[in-house]
Amino acid sequence: MSDAWIEAEVRNDASALERLLHEQFMVAFASGRTMNREEFIAWVGKAAIEPFEVTNESTLLHGDTAVVIGVNVERTMKFTWVAVRKAQRWRVVSETFSAAPAAK
Repeated sequence: MSDAWIEAEVRNDASALERLLHEQFMVAFASGRTMNREEFIAWVGKAAIEPFEVTNESTLLHGDTAVVIGVNVERTMKFTWVAVRKAQRWRVVSETFSAAPAAK
């Protein structure tokens, strides 16, 4: 699911994002700005997002809920997202970006 989501963002693919993101999706950026699903899809549609890779992904499954945490390869940004499964289909309900401090 992570790879499909990244690909949808890089390709500015609104229809793929609509399939991946729950109707009540909410995102919180490291700046504190939040967006709902429609705002996020519109923002991605206009953004020039370079391909990126997320590493060190950890997933916690709790029934029909998944919490996923990872960082980008450059280790500058941490991603935390939550997905729910309904009718055998996973959809993302939230994502939070956090700045990853430099390793000491």
